[in-house]
Order: sequence, then structure tokens, then C-alpha cells
Amino acid sequence: MGSTAREALKPDGYIIASCPQICGFTSLFTLYDDFTHKTLFTENSLRYVLNAAGYSRVEIIIPQRPFSFNPLKIAARGARRIWFMIVRLIYYLERPGERMPSIPGDRIAYMAWKG
Repeated sequence: MGSTAREALKPDGYIIASCPQICGFTSLFTLYDDFTHKTLFTENSLRYVLNAAGYSRVEIIIPQRPFSFNPLKIAARGARRIWFMIVRLIYYLERPGERMPSIPGDRIAYMAWKG
């Protein structure tokens, strides 16, 4: 995802980076279950890494989850929302005035252009 990937891109090329998000409901499980993940990111930290690697334009991809009438999926969606509200409340209390996470869920993704 760093400068090596950027150098391999065509002049107008872009990269899509997707990874577990720290404030997700199952993020810690992902970190310890899948040893290929060394770091969990926030929206801000992944943007920072991509900018530091030299990408000129970085845009977040907002995930769209299709609605399902499956009761387990409805319950999981509700649990994720409650968890995200708790995370945002803790973040607000510990870091008042700073930019809070805005995307619920266990993954974040960005498109970054070589520029």
C-alpha cells in the first residue's frame, strides 16, 4: 500500500485500500484471528498513511449494506449501531473537540490516486 504500490501505477492510476477498522464490533477478533493484519486503522489513520505514501487524492468509500429481513442480520445491524454509538461516546469523552469516527462497521476503504 506504500510508495512501491504507487510507483507501479499508471500516471492516472488509483489503488483501493480496504482493511479492518478499529471501532468495528468484531475488529479485535479480526486482529487476533488473522495474523496477516498487524494494525487496525481508523478513518483518519488510513488516510494519513495513504497521504504519507505520496497519494495525491484520497477519498473514503462509504460501505452500503443491503437490507435483509433476516432477524439475525437485523439484530446484528442494531448491535453494530449501538456499539458504534458507545465508541463515539467514549471518543467524545476522551477526546473532546477532535474529529470522531463517522463510519460504523468493521471495515474501512479508500480510493487513492497516484497524482
